[in-house]
Amino acid sequence: MKLLKPIKSLLSFLRPCQENLKLLDIGPTFSGNEIQEEYAAWLRLLNALKHPLERHFFKSTWVPINKESLEHFIDLEDDNLSIFCTHYHCIEPYQWYRIYITDNTTELIDHIKDIEKLKLIHKRYKMREEQKCSELTLIY
Repeated sequence: MKLLKPIKSLLSFLRPCQENLKLLDIGPTFSGNEIQEEYAAWLRLLNALKHPLERHFFKSTWVPINKESLEHFIDLEDDNLSIFCTHYHCIEPYQWYRIYITDNTTELIDHIKDIEKLKLIHKRYKMREEQKCSELTLIY
């Protein structure tokens, strides 16, 4: 699929950097060669979702990138190909939400071998996560 080409290239580039990706809480990623099959599996899973919260939240334009969980995605509609993580707020108000780990792929590509920069990116992600949790807690 032509739309997956940039993600396939990105994952191929990141493949040798799996240890560094762990600093961002991104588990082992699929290889560029695996992504088309995994995306097809994702689309099948979306069609099987029954719960309205999940059917409304998860999108067919999202491409899962983590081998171990369906938490990390890149949205095909996002020109920046930002990586985000999905979370479920399991107390009222019950809802799914996403937190961006990277603002764009350029940021990740430029800093994938710079441990200190990756730590700063991770810190920013954790701050975003804490802020969203605080917002949801205040709503209820």
